[in-house]
Amino acid sequence: MIITSIKKKGNNVEIQFDEGKPILLDHRVVIDNGLRKNDVITESKKNELLHLNEKFIIKNTALKFILRRLHSVQELKNKLLKKNFNKELINEVINELISKNYLNDLEFCKAYFEERFVRKKIGINKIKLELLKKGVEKKIIDEVINEADENASLNNAYEVAIKKLRLIQHKKLDKQKKQQKLYSFLVSKGFQTDIILKVLKKLNLDEEAL
Repeated sequence: MIITSIKKKGNNVEIQFDEGKPILLDHRVVIDNGLRKNDVITESKKNELLHLNEKFIIKNTALKFILRRLHSVQELKNKLLKKNFNKELINEVINELISKNYLNDLEFCKAYFEERFVRKKIGINKIKLELLKKGVEKKIIDEVINEADENASLNNAYEVAIKKLRLIQHKKLDKQKKQQKLYSFLVSKGFQTDIILKVLKKLNLDEEAL
C-alpha cells in the first residue's frame, strides 16, 4: 500500500493509504520512522508502526507520572494498567525505564521514607505497610528502614504525642484515659509499641502543664 497523504492533527498525524483504513500516529513516531507521502508500506510495517505508536504513548504517559513524583515499579505499572494499555507493551516500557534508572525501587523507598518519616513524622510500622502496598520488596524496605535512628523515631513520636495531648487537655481526662487515647493515637500513626511506651513514660501525664 502507498501513503497518499500525511495530515497533522494536533500532536498526531493521520496517515492515509491508497487502500485500507487510515492510521493515527504521534508526530514523533512519524518523524522517527521518516514517513513521507508516496512511501510504500507493507501490512507488516503498518502493524509495526501501530505497535511503536502505542508503546510511545505508554512510555510518554509513564514519564509524565514519574516527572510529577517518584513511583515504585508496581505502582507505575498499576497506573498504566488502569489506562487499559497493552500489558506486554507496559512490561516492555517498565523494563526499559528500569534499565535507564528512571525507575528504581530503592531510590523510591529512600525518598518515600524521607517524606513520611522525617517530614510527616509517621511511624515506621505504617510506612512499612504503605511501601508493601506499593509493591516494594520487603528486603528493600528493611534495608532503608533499618538505617533509621531509634532516637529520631522516639523524637517523632514524642512530638506527635505532645500535639495530640494539647488537643485533648481541655477534656479533663484522668491519667489512664489520656494514656489510652495517646497509645491508640500513636498506634494509628504507625509507631512501634516500645517507642510508644517510652513516650508515655517521658510525658509524665501526672503533670498537667505542657
